Amino acid sequence: MRLLILLALCMTLVGCELIPRRNAKANAQLYQAVLAELSALEAAGMIDPSKPAAVVLARYGTSVGGSIPLAARHGDGRRYTAQEMIASCQKSTGTHRARRVKRCLRTTFASGETMLYSHAGIAFRLPGRAWQVRQSLRSIETSIHQQWYSTLEQFVDISLIDTRLMIMVPDLDLQERLVRGFLVYRSGQKLITPVYNLVADPFQTREQMSNQFVLELLAMAMQPADMPISRANAQAKLRALGYEPTIIQLGGVQTLTKYDNLFGTIDLSAQPYTRRYEIGEMITVLSMRKFMRKTGRIQAIRDVAVE
Repeated sequence: MRLLILLALCMTLVGCELIPRRNAKANAQLYQAVLAELSALEAAGMIDPSKPAAVVLARYGTSVGGSIPLAARHGDGRRYTAQEMIASCQKSTGTHRARRVKRCLRTTFASGETMLYSHAGIAFRLPGRAWQVRQSLRSIETSIHQQWYSTLEQFVDISLIDTRLMIMVPDLDLQERLVRGFLVYRSGQKLITPVYNLVADPFQTREQMSNQFVLELLAMAMQPADMPISRANAQAKLRALGYEPTIIQLGGVQTLTKYDNLFGTIDLSAQPYTRRYEIGEMITVLSMRKFMRKTGRIQAIRDVAVE
């Protein structure tokens, strides 16, 4: 019965299109395709074989999974805040009644865009060595959120919605800063908070989710080298550079205040508009990609997939 409940939560809560599955043959093909793409990036001069290298990897449809509806943006591309969206719908409907405002939000701000890539990690390589991956995950045994160490092959060879990976390539300077400052000597552990929340607010240090760890690693690596390593300092850089979380449209059991599921704690109490208006803000791979483009610290984005 518990398995069925978890399955239902996966389908209902995070909009999974399919149940994650492990296909060893397809995963092996994806791993080889990723290696080939990394070699191509090296040949193009975006990865320097003589220096520490790092890329951001994102898996398709794991952890958050499937398709979650995303809210629209202003005509000029500027992101609405949740508060702006609500105020707009209150004005256009002439009421503060939640039902009518929610209906307006789902029509006026429906983008047709969905979130596909869901879980990110950072792959890095020292000259002459194999690729390794740093990510953060909630331990099923202890429920503690912590940094995880794996090979590139292990990062790929898990149950997946689809055999697809995205590679984001930071500029060469940022790659070296990431590796030397945070990955080789595990000082990135200073950016981990043990309390996990799948829908953690981007600008607080009480709790954390896996994409937040990667995002804060990137932000901290953009700070001056003498800046003390802390989540607060990483978030200060995110604010300064205009990081914008993704506004998602929720519904049904997604708006429950707090509970645990297969992926860990989901506590929406810090999301002020979720229960009443069914919208929230999340740290997503999509928001990370937009942030990296906005900063100009990214050279290329590659989608790698196998049939």
